[in-house]
Amino acid sequence: MAPLSELAYWPDEDAADYLVHPNFQNIMDALDITIPFHDIYEYALEQPVHTGHVLKYVHKDQPGTYIILNTYQDPIDQLGMVQFGWRATNNHKLIQQLSRKLYDECEHTVFYHEGQSVLYKLTRPEQYPLTLRYGDRIFQQELKIYQV
Repeated sequence: MAPLSELAYWPDEDAADYLVHPNFQNIMDALDITIPFHDIYEYALEQPVHTGHVLKYVHKDQPGTYIILNTYQDPIDQLGMVQFGWRATNNHKLIQQLSRKLYDECEHTVFYHEGQSVLYKLTRPEQYPLTLRYGDRIFQQELKIYQV
C-alpha cells in the first residue's frame, strides 16, 4: 500500500508530464502485462473521495497472472493511498525482487506483504459489490476485470 503517485515518475519536476515509474514498468514487463496507468491515474485524480473500484488486469494467456489496484479513495487519507499488488505464474524470484525494490524506493509507504493469500480477499468476486460507508454516505465498490 502506497500513494498511487508512487507508481508515476516525473522526469521534469516542473512539468505536468509523467511516465510510469521505472520500477513499476519493470514489474509490468516481467509479468508481461501493460495496464492503462495514465488513464487510471488521471481518473483517480478526478474522482471525489469515497469512490474507487478494484481494477484487476489479467494476462490473457495466463489467467493466474495479474495486476490489481484498489483505487478507493478514503475520505480521511491525505496521501492518496491505494492498495496494489500482482500475482505471477512464473518469474517468482524476479517479481519478488522487483516488488521489494519498488516498495523500498517509495517515499510514502504503509504496508508490504508477500505470500499466496495476500490478495485473496481483494480478488474474490463473490464479495462484490462491496458496501463502503463513510458517515451517512454509502459507496458500492465493484471488481472490474480486464483481459490484457
